Amino acid sequence: MDYPSEGGGGSEPDSLRGMPTRIGRYTVLDLLGVGGMGVVCTAWDPKLDRKIALKLLRRKSSDSDNRLTTSQLRLVREAKSLARLSHPNIITVHDVDTYEGQIYMAMEYVDGTSLDQWVIRAERPWREVVSVFIDAARGLAAAHAAGITHRDFKPANVLLGKDGRVTVVDFGLAKSHDHDHDNEGEPVEEAEAEPGLRLREHGSPLDEMLGNTQDTKLTQVGRTVGTPAYMAPEQFLGLPVGPETDQFSFGVALFEALYGYLPFPDESRDELIDRVTEGRVNDPPKDTVVPGWVHRVVLRALQPRPENRYPSMDHVIAALQADPAKRRRRFLAAGGGVVMLGLAAYGVVQGLSPDVELCSGAEERMEEIWSDARKTTIKEAFAATERAFAQDAWERVRAELDRRTKDWADIRTDVCEATNVRGDQSAELMDVRMACLDRHRGEMQALVDVFTEPDDKVVEEAVNAVQSLGDLEACRTMSAGHGLTIDDPARRAEADEIESLLAQAKAMRDTGDFEKALGHAEDALAKARALGHAPLLARVALIHAQRQIDQSTDVSGVRELLVEAIELAVRTEQPALEAEAWSLLIVLDGEALDQVEAALALRLPARLAVERAADQRLEGAFASAVGTVLSKSGRHEEALEAMKRAVDSYESALGKDHPKVAGALSNVGAQYAELGMVQQARLTLSEAAKSMEEIYGPNHPLVGRIHYNMGLNAFRSGDFEAATKECARAVEILQRSMPHGHPRTLVAMAMLAQAELSNDAPDRAEQRYDEVLSILRAQKEPDLVLKAKTLYLLGSLQRKRASTAVLEGDAEMAQRRRARAAKSFDEAIETCEGMGSCGVLATSIHYEYCLLDIDRGAQDAAIVHCQTAWSVQRDSGKITETGIDAVQELAAQHQALGNTDVAIDVLREAVKTVPVEESTSLRIILADLLWPATRSRGEAVALVRQARSTLKGVPESDELKAVERWLRQHVIP
Repeated sequence: MDYPSEGGGGSEPDSLRGMPTRIGRYTVLDLLGVGGMGVVCTAWDPKLDRKIALKLLRRKSSDSDNRLTTSQLRLVREAKSLARLSHPNIITVHDVDTYEGQIYMAMEYVDGTSLDQWVIRAERPWREVVSVFIDAARGLAAAHAAGITHRDFKPANVLLGKDGRVTVVDFGLAKSHDHDHDNEGEPVEEAEAEPGLRLREHGSPLDEMLGNTQDTKLTQVGRTVGTPAYMAPEQFLGLPVGPETDQFSFGVALFEALYGYLPFPDESRDELIDRVTEGRVNDPPKDTVVPGWVHRVVLRALQPRPENRYPSMDHVIAALQADPAKRRRRFLAAGGGVVMLGLAAYGVVQGLSPDVELCSGAEERMEEIWSDARKTTIKEAFAATERAFAQDAWERVRAELDRRTKDWADIRTDVCEATNVRGDQSAELMDVRMACLDRHRGEMQALVDVFTEPDDKVVEEAVNAVQSLGDLEACRTMSAGHGLTIDDPARRAEADEIESLLAQAKAMRDTGDFEKALGHAEDALAKARALGHAPLLARVALIHAQRQIDQSTDVSGVRELLVEAIELAVRTEQPALEAEAWSLLIVLDGEALDQVEAALALRLPARLAVERAADQRLEGAFASAVGTVLSKSGRHEEALEAMKRAVDSYESALGKDHPKVAGALSNVGAQYAELGMVQQARLTLSEAAKSMEEIYGPNHPLVGRIHYNMGLNAFRSGDFEAATKECARAVEILQRSMPHGHPRTLVAMAMLAQAELSNDAPDRAEQRYDEVLSILRAQKEPDLVLKAKTLYLLGSLQRKRASTAVLEGDAEMAQRRRARAAKSFDEAIETCEGMGSCGVLATSIHYEYCLLDIDRGAQDAAIVHCQTAWSVQRDSGKITETGIDAVQELAAQHQALGNTDVAIDVLREAVKTVPVEESTSLRIILADLLWPATRSRGEAVALVRQARSTLKGVPESDELKAVERWLRQHVIP
């Protein structure tokens, strides 16, 4: 029997000479091992009627007092440690006592050999070696579960019986890791009677020798315990030790057993320490038959940093048992391949270890989603829609998903190898990053599923949808956060279901089905609240809020959801999610809730969150949100700067040819237009159009829409020729790419008609309006707002052409055109009433109708329409230039009929309603009406002076000049 030798001394054939034939009740039989600290021999236990092993420590002659030596204390410690354990893979201790000043320990006898001898006596297949080491690992795991760290695990301390049983022995350096003791040496607690260990009563010779063991150190300060070749870095460095220390020693022993040499060269102690602490492991033999997955298990156990090793020996066991050749299913693939693990902890799930298979086979996992058969199906489905842009969309979708699947596989492999091969990433961090990658894989799968049965809208949104898939690189650099992973299998299964709902919600939203997207998000939120996992709930709350805003129907409760998402993101250390929620909250407050100042007040916390996230995409989203709100508040110069920052950030993160960059460019162009910077607006929108054509292809509706925006910008700047050209281009693309009579196409046609009319082509404009109306009237469910607007524009055109006919002396033509204009206005009003209200459009319709009535000499009717136009504006609380024109015309018609007092009352009401800075013309008209009555002159002067006070901040304005001119004419200096 090859029991481990004590102290590493050589064997002495005559070591039993001078030894008593009996020690206590035990009859000494044969020598098993001998060293400087004592001997191990076999003995017979008459009480148990079996052969046992005795470990006997010699007492040094220099020990004059009645205290234990260091080696004796270690033996007592070993006895205590083993007495706490009962496991088939750990040696059993029967008794500990003294004999003539020497401590001995009686333990079970294992008939077999030590593991180091077993390995060298024959060439062992790697599977057999691994099997034996798994049993040894079970012994260590049991010790760790009892709070004990071995601290000197090596092949010589593992016994392999002839019956095949493996036992870990020699716990003389064992340490309890239930207490915060220093690795430089910790006191041995007073021995207590424990199950399986018999000690004498208090006052026995053993008790006297123990003395005050609280002051006795097993290792002197500056010294280490263990066998150097198998020691972990923390042992060399004097750092705290624990179960991970035994795992490292286990890894050294397994490496040696598999390859025949140690993983770290030990020519000198200094070199050994350097190699161990730096993690520089010897390469395996080139001709080894040991598979790579086994080698990766060993490498992870040999990581220099304890946190980068396996979480426990149980995980090491699971890794060594997870032979891919014997596995029937791929690691962590969900049933049917639909739901991927959302927040599961790799290396903890179902006892399997990530480095067994995660570092290979990534391409095959993506093949399950994006196979050649799937590509053929989707290509044919896109073509079946017969949309002009379907082929372009398919080619771009295929290219993006091809690239994405390759990137996913590469990043997944890299994340795995960072922990299991290079050792520069902790296991916890790998878990989080792998979960992130699986979440992205689930989102891609959900989107591909939608692509297999597309309608027109899906094909139209397909390029945007694939470009909206999350940033895979963010997974590679993702931080661990707080509690992101879920270990409990039942809770993890619930999280998987929630992740599936979120993936479906994203796929539906990105392909234009907002209603279904919101439904999935609502289900996910309910389940997430029931699960109560804060990191997941934070993300679900954010996504549900996004889906509600998408619907734009009911945003009640959305703000509370976003605030909740922010609070949870902060608590669970998810800065990217926090930043995204802040940006969305800014948009919600500024746009949907119309609280501009409240929205802008959120810029500081949002900015700080973006900086913590350190993501240019989030910087772009934040800048875009701020720009949107600034534009709404009329602060276009600031909005322009924000939009420019959005372009720069998106371009930095995504490259120039990305939808977000093109969209941000379009927003910059719009701000230039608002500021009257016509040339800059035209150039920027042209750049955006070129970019969109590259991204989507020349026939995509979005390309048509950007040309429409360019036409609108040109029209507003007075360049009617350019407006006609761009609108015609928009109509051409939209007619080719969209179904006949699509609202977007009709809007572009109506805009083109306006441009043509302004560009001296009234006949073409009228024909186009007629075409639009013909299509709308034929539709069962037309766009009523568009119909009302087109009717209004057509009526306005007919009225103006009637005026032209009057100037040309064609009274008959003028009459026909006026009649047709009235018919268009009547139908427009009827359409508005059918919708309940047309808002500002109603003001425009009634005002134009008022002007038509004036042209026809129908003053009473004109008063009715101008009154209606003004009432709509007044009641809405949002006064426009058309509303002011309407109330002025209303007052003028009352005065023309001799009703000056009524006209004054109308204008007084208007002056009270319209802001001072916008009511200059109204005040001057009212002052003129008041001036003839001497008693009212004070009121007239006060009205105009109030306007002057307001306008002093704009000294060169025409309004201020008009006010000062009136005052000079009517007030004595």
